[in-house]
Amino acid sequence: MLCPVCQSPNPEDARFCTTCGSPLPAVEAAPESFILKPRTSLRDGAFIIEELLGAGGFGLTYRARESGLGREVAVKEFFPYGSTRQNGLVVPPSTVTAESWRHELGAFRDEALTLARFSHPAIVRAYAVWAEGGTAYFAMEFLRGQSLQKRLDSGKPLPVDEALSIIETIGEALARVHEAGLLHRDIKPDNILLCDGRAVLIDFGTAREFAADQTTPMTQLLTPGYAPLEQYGRRARFGPFTDVYALAATLYHALSGVAPPPSPDRAAGVELRPLDELNPRVSPRLADAIQTALEVSVPKRPQTVDAWLDSLRESQQPLPVPQVVIPPQPVFIPPSSPQTMPPAATPYAPPEPYIPTPAFPAGPNIPTQLPPYLPPRPAPVHTTAYPDSDVIEIPPEARIPTWFWCLLIATPLFLLCFWLFFDPVRGDLQAFDARLSPVLVQSNQLQGKLNSLAPAGSLNSWSAASVLPQQQRVVGQLRAINPSSNDALFSRDQLIDAETDKLAALQQMSRSSSASDMASAFNALVRADGERNMWRIDYNYLKRQHRLR
Repeated sequence: MLCPVCQSPNPEDARFCTTCGSPLPAVEAAPESFILKPRTSLRDGAFIIEELLGAGGFGLTYRARESGLGREVAVKEFFPYGSTRQNGLVVPPSTVTAESWRHELGAFRDEALTLARFSHPAIVRAYAVWAEGGTAYFAMEFLRGQSLQKRLDSGKPLPVDEALSIIETIGEALARVHEAGLLHRDIKPDNILLCDGRAVLIDFGTAREFAADQTTPMTQLLTPGYAPLEQYGRRARFGPFTDVYALAATLYHALSGVAPPPSPDRAAGVELRPLDELNPRVSPRLADAIQTALEVSVPKRPQTVDAWLDSLRESQQPLPVPQVVIPPQPVFIPPSSPQTMPPAATPYAPPEPYIPTPAFPAGPNIPTQLPPYLPPRPAPVHTTAYPDSDVIEIPPEARIPTWFWCLLIATPLFLLCFWLFFDPVRGDLQAFDARLSPVLVQSNQLQGKLNSLAPAGSLNSWSAASVLPQQQRVVGQLRAINPSSNDALFSRDQLIDAETDKLAALQQMSRSSSASDMASAFNALVRADGERNMWRIDYNYLKRQHRLR
C-alpha cells in the first residue's frame, strides 16, 4: 500500500505510514454493512445511490442520480477511517474527540462551499451540500476519465503539446482561484482528471485563504515533490507562487516521467536535473521557463500563474530570424560583337547670364562688362592641428556650461557612495551575524549528530534525550540575541521557530514508547529541519541585499 503523502510502500495491514506517520486510507476498512446500499435515497429522495466509486482515509464516494434533473452526479460522504454506521447514523471513531470531529466536518463542508464559488470548465462543479445521518454529504459533477497520475504511471512522458495544453487549462482555472483569495495547496497529477479531452482540477479539501505579502500560519498538508519549501514551515509567506511551484512540478513530471526531488532535499543540495536532458523533445527555452518556476527561493519564482503561463507561451514562439541585406553586385555584360562606340555627347552648358549694355558711351576708364556676382564667404578660422582647414567657431553663448557636465557626472557618483557607505541596516545586521555564528556552529554540530544517528537506526528515545540539553542551549542563546533592525529581528524569530519545533520533536521522541509515536516524532523532526533550511535561504538572501558575505 502506498502512502498518499510521501508515496512510500507500507504493509497491507498498516494503519499509519512507517516513514512519515500519516494515516493510511483503506478501502477495505469499510465493511459492506457500512457502505450505503444501491437505491438508498438521500436528502429526502433528491439523490439515489447507485454504486460505490471509491474510498479514502476521510470519506466514501458514490455514483448517484439526481431525481429532479435525472443527471448522474458524484456524492461524497464524510466517513473517516474507523467510523461505523449504526441504525442509519454515522458514529465517529473512538480515537476522535467531539471537537476534532466537528472541526473536520466543517472542513468537509468548506470544500463544497469553495467549489460552489467557481464556474469554470476546468474546476469540478459542486451542486449541493447537506447534513444527514450524523455526517455531511455534497453532490458534485460526475466525471468519466482517468487521473493524470494514471497516464504517467507507465513512466513515459506526455507529448509536449498535450502536456502544455493540460497545464495551461489548469493554470487559467488556478488564476481564477487566486483572484478569489484562495490557494489550492495540493496540485499534483492525482488531482487532475482527464475526461473527453477536458482537464479538470479536483480536491479542494486543502484550499485556504491567503493574504498577499503577509506571513500566514497554515496547517502542514503537502505532497513531497510537488510542495515548495514554504509549505514545510508553519510561519511562512504564502501566495500564488506557492501553487506556481506545484503546477510547474506537475508539468516537469508530465514531460520527464519522474517527479522532481522534494524541496527540502533540493535546499540541502540535491540537484534538479534539467528537463531538456531527460526529454530531448523539450526545448532549452521551455526547460528554462519550467526551471524558473521550480526555484526553491520564493523571490526567484514567477509571482503569479498568469506571468508563468506567459513565459511558457513565449518559449514556444520561434526566435526572430535576423535579416541579412546583401548589397547588389555590378554585373558586366560583354558585347556580343565589336561595335564602334558613338561619340560622347557634349555636356549641357547653361547660357551666359545676360548683362545689359550701359546706355552711356564707353570711355577709357569705364568697363564695358560687369564681373559676375559672387556671394560673400565667411572668413576662415585656421587651427594649429589643421592650418589649411576652415572651421567655424561656435559662439560662447551657445555652448553648454562646464558646471552642467560636472553636476551630471557627480550626481550618480554621490548616490553610489551613499548606497555603499550609508546603509543603516548593514551595521546592525553585521553585529547580529557575528553573535549568531557561534550558535549556528552548535546547531550544525547537533544536526550532524542527528543525521549520523538516523541512517544507522540509533535515533531512539534514549539518544533523543541525550541531545536535549544541547538543543535547549541553542534555543536559549537565540532568544538572548536582540537585534534592533526589523529585518534581523524577523530572521531571528524564524530561526527560533525552527529550533523550537526541533526541540519539541526531540522531547516527543524522548517520551515515545511505540513505533507509531516514534514515526510521528521523526516526521516532526524532518519538518523542523525543512523550516531551518528555508530560513538559511532567506537569511543568505538578506545578507546579499546588504552586501555581507
